[in-house]
Amino acid sequence: SMKAADKSGARWAIIIGDKELAEGTVQIKHLESGSQRSVPADEVVGAILTGE
Repeated sequence: SMKAADKSGARWAIIIGDKELAEGTVQIKHLESGSQRSVPADEVVGAILTGE
């Protein structure tokens, strides 16, 4: 859950639902700012490392 991720000290959460699976994407959420966006699954690591 998002609350558990936030309490763990994580900076990012990766959300994968049925829509994301069908589209080959993931949602990445920056837990400090609350910003969230969709990225292609194969670009998620780069997006997190660059903070974009």
